[in-house]
Order: sequence, then structure tokens, then C-alpha cells
Amino acid sequence: MSDLFIANLTRQVVDFQYQLPEARAPRKQIIEIGSQINVSGDLSTIDIEAIIRQHAPYGLIHVSEIDRTKTFAGMCYSIGKPVNIDQLRRGLEGNLIVLSERGKVLRQEAAVAINNQMEDMVRQRTDVDFNGLEIEVKEQPAKQDPKDTEIDETIAVNRQAPPTPQTTTGRRSRRKAG
Repeated sequence: MSDLFIANLTRQVVDFQYQLPEARAPRKQIIEIGSQINVSGDLSTIDIEAIIRQHAPYGLIHVSEIDRTKTFAGMCYSIGKPVNIDQLRRGLEGNLIVLSERGKVLRQEAAVAINNQMEDMVRQRTDVDFNGLEIEVKEQPAKQDPKDTEIDETIAVNRQAPPTPQTTTGRRSRRKAG
């Protein structure tokens, strides 16, 4: 028998659900933001492997992969000992960077899509001249949650410019969970 620790690397509370091979009913445990649980019960190696297989497709990684992964990893696991607090912190920070970059790419793609729609509409009219689109994104944290990220970004799509949008980023700050 061994211990299985699951750490939450997200900014959301996780309702960790799993089913053991010999059990009829699924089990669940709550994992708070930036914390970990010791999966309950006397777990055999087969039980641990089953839990890992169930969650691997959804981003569960071994704790040793935290510093190597370049994608979002929602949870990590450790067998036999708890996840080190420094590894947990690096996983949370790495996910924040990945999600920030993903958001930047999505905003750029949205600007290009909107620009293309505008150009299509303008082509049907001869009395309008359209040279491109500039979108300004400003996101302010909700007053009740000071941990939110502020974004101040301008995305310019210009017909004469290369096909990739140009992004000008203003003040961008991250507030750590406290």
C-alpha cells in the first residue's frame, strides 16, 4: 500500500473524482487552489495506476514534469510523499504564464477574424475606405477578487502590414494569491 498525493495547479477549486477498479461507486475529494490531497483509502499499485490513467488525458502530470512541461497542467501527482511546496508554486506560476500567452494569441486571432469580416462587408460597398482595424483590450480585476490579472493591450491589424497582427502591450500586472 502506498500514498498518492494530488496537487491542484489551477486557480480554481478542483472536485477530484476517481473510481477504483474494484469499487462500484466513484469517489471524490475537494482540492483547494494551490493545495494538495492524500487520496483516501488503502491504495494498491493497481489503484494508483488506475487513478493516474483516469486523469492523465485531462492534464495530470507527474511532479517531476512540472519544470519540463510547456503546456497547461491542471494537476500533478506524487507517489509516497507530498508534492514539494516549491514545485507546487512553480506549477501554478507556469500555468499562469501559459494561460496569459494563450489569451494573447486568442485575442490576436479574434482581431484578425473581426478585421476580415469588416473587409468583407466593406468590399460590398464602394463608398467606404477601410485600411485596417485596431482593437484595444482593457481588463480590470473584479473589485471583490484582487488576485485577477489586469490587461491593457492594443492589437492592430493593418491591410498594408504583414499578415500577423501587431500587439502593443501596456501595463500588465499579475497579482499573486495571498
